[in-house]
Amino acid sequence: MSVAQLKTRVKRLVKKYLFHPALGPVLLTEHLRAEEVIGTDGADMQVLLPAEKIAFSSESDSSFLKICKYYNEGSFLRPNVFVCTLSDAVLHVDTGLVCTRDYKIISDSVMEYRLPYSRVYGRYKPLRVKQLSGTHTTIQNVFGYNHWHWLVDSLPRVFSLTKAVPDEKLTILLPNGLTKVQRDSLECVLPSNFEVKFLPANSWVKAEHFILPSFVTGRANGYLPAEYSEYLRRSVFTKLRLSQSHKPKERIYISRGGAQRRRVLNENEVVQVLAKYGFKSYALEKMTFKEQVELFHRAEFVVDPNGAGLGNTLFSGKISVLVLYPDKTPNTYFLTQAKSLGQEHFFLAGNKGSEHLDFEVNIHDLEAILKSEWKLEPFQS
Repeated sequence: MSVAQLKTRVKRLVKKYLFHPALGPVLLTEHLRAEEVIGTDGADMQVLLPAEKIAFSSESDSSFLKICKYYNEGSFLRPNVFVCTLSDAVLHVDTGLVCTRDYKIISDSVMEYRLPYSRVYGRYKPLRVKQLSGTHTTIQNVFGYNHWHWLVDSLPRVFSLTKAVPDEKLTILLPNGLTKVQRDSLECVLPSNFEVKFLPANSWVKAEHFILPSFVTGRANGYLPAEYSEYLRRSVFTKLRLSQSHKPKERIYISRGGAQRRRVLNENEVVQVLAKYGFKSYALEKMTFKEQVELFHRAEFVVDPNGAGLGNTLFSGKISVLVLYPDKTPNTYFLTQAKSLGQEHFFLAGNKGSEHLDFEVNIHDLEAILKSEWKLEPFQS
């Protein structure tokens, strides 16, 4: 094929797939920030927390900050936390992707707006959009089916909405594929004037009035402002009839034996060593939301391979957490989360090149942390 023929073919493909004679451009490619929409089409913004530099680290975090992927200075700039009111906004239910009425992507609706290759981009303009009257919103995000991202990225946005519209009737739109654990957790934090409507995951809707709550957290960052974590904890504890205070009494290890990746290959040995120090092993996927909250509510020490179950430390007190990382350059989700909750973050880094691989834990290093850092003594047999 000649260069001229190739150019002709590319033009035909572009015309065929990116442009429709009646619809015009059909691939969603244009992005803008919520602040750029303000003043157009009746859009408005309410800032709930102004932008702020957050310094979260202490001297004990220096060894982790030297090797982790992000926030190596031990601080980050949190942008404004806000809600944005839009007219005739278009929502993709499964990902939480929000567009203006003329199908410009509002990047603040997608946590991965810095990553244009994220699966929320490159979508086609929908041929069918369901019209909804009234005021609607969503707390869904592209990682919303993950337990950690649901607890730390999605649920805090409920509190932003309660601050913005404390007395207004509001319908939260969510995909019908959410798990029972997610539904139960949402029920715990939902105020009485809010309701939830579950829709087919791949559906698109256009809301007469739409309130977009910004993310409170960020890229690989689980740092929650105190009033947000306190709202979630207070609401969940009240609903589940748990004390608002903690009496730590259990040492727990979270197994990933049933996971598809990031499994501990020598887990039997890990469990045996931890058992000497009074740890019990749990598989969270076999537990209800209530059981998970109760477990972490009474936790004293937590050992957990890098995984979504660590989101449950939101319901723990001022505990110590040891995260077993597969890779040489760990992510910063759990350090930042622990710091916002006043918890101590300890770690063992592996030698893998990816955080998604199965790995072995160095037993000698594990026991050294239990003895030297946590000052634990083996139980007498």
